[in-house]
Amino acid sequence: VRMMANSTRVEVSGLKELGAAMSLLGSDIAKKISFAGVLAGANIIKKSAQAKAPIAEAAYIARQKAGDKGVLVQPANIARNIVNKRIKSDLTAEYIVTVRGKRQHGYAANIARLQEFGTVKQSPQPFLRPAYEAEKENAVKAIKDRLEKRIIKANTSK
Repeated sequence: VRMMANSTRVEVSGLKELGAAMSLLGSDIAKKISFAGVLAGANIIKKSAQAKAPIAEAAYIARQKAGDKGVLVQPANIARNIVNKRIKSDLTAEYIVTVRGKRQHGYAANIARLQEFGTVKQSPQPFLRPAYEAEKENAVKAIKDRLEKRIIKANTSK
């Protein structure tokens, strides 16, 4: 699990049984199972972050730069744009919980960053870091449970 800005990584090690079970599966199946497990954990963090995300009192215009016409942003835009993003790697199964930030998303990532860390004129209203802190144990449990279920299913369907 990684977070925006200051990256945080959780690694679970010492799981010899998991390694043994995964080695019995083909590499393609093992990789799919790994991603499914990590996604289960990322979903826990994502749902918590969505619940904790600040909500604007009213719709507003967000601009990327001065002179930009901007885009109308509805309340709860940050929560709607919190997503899991799969990181492509041949060595690890990795997702990040992040906020989409393109124009069609109301520049939610920029606004979320300002909310999370604050500005000179506004104190921080963190939601991603507290979501991670509150749910990291539940995320690890979700990863473990999903891996266990998927490994059992893969071994029984052979």
